[in-house]
Amino acid sequence: MNKFKNYSFMCGLISAILMVIVQVLAAFDIYISNETVSNIVSVVLGALVVLGVINKPSSGDSSGGQVSDSTEQIDTQIEENCNLN
Repeated sequence: MNKFKNYSFMCGLISAILMVIVQVLAAFDIYISNETVSNIVSVVLGALVVLGVINKPSSGDSSGGQVSDSTEQIDTQIEENCNLN
């Protein structure tokens, strides 16, 4: 159940759901830009973080704050892909 409280998981899930919706709307000649989809993902994730439903990962971990470079790179890529800063 903790998987659903993970920021990265929710970012991917919401993005996938919105992409399906965009494709369905495109079939009816209704188009939504990628920027709009990114903004929707940002707003939804931001609201979920504020409400405490999900936790956005910090730059450190509970074992002393040391994070490997690869983990930081992955976090950066996730934020860039979701256009979240």
